[in-house]
Amino acid sequence: MRSFLTFAFILNFAWVCNSQTISKSVFSQDFNTSVIQNLVLKIKPANSNRKYMGYTLLIYVSTNEEIEISKFENADGEIRPIMEELEMGFVKSLDDIDLTSYKGCLIVFPIIFEMIGAENLEDNFSEGIKSMVPMITFEKVDCIQFQEPIIVLGKRGHGF
Repeated sequence: MRSFLTFAFILNFAWVCNSQTISKSVFSQDFNTSVIQNLVLKIKPANSNRKYMGYTLLIYVSTNEEIEISKFENADGEIRPIMEELEMGFVKSLDDIDLTSYKGCLIVFPIIFEMIGAENLEDNFSEGIKSMVPMITFEKVDCIQFQEPIIVLGKRGHGF
């Protein structure tokens, strides 16, 4: 399943950014861990009535290491900032992490949630995959780094 998700995401990326140069970067595990602990596990998808829901987490690190975080969901088609206290907590968690390799880059995290539980939820796997892939065009960004999809399991009524 992970290979399929990665292939689908790369295919969409190539389609959206056909004039961009693609190169591989090394991602900091500490940075990724902080993203998961301080953002992904605290940001809920908008619609929790489906088995699979997704969104795209966008983190921009300016050249002077200022951080802006947004969330994009295909359902509403708008990029929205996250709650200020989540952003401040995430930025604080990066105090000991070297952000040099991220300067001037937009970091894209595709996120998919699989809801588990006693309820019989509609199995919308393909819709869930589409919802985590941004259907937006990136303009005036010199560097875009796409991370591997993050899969989160959640139960309704238990934090989701």
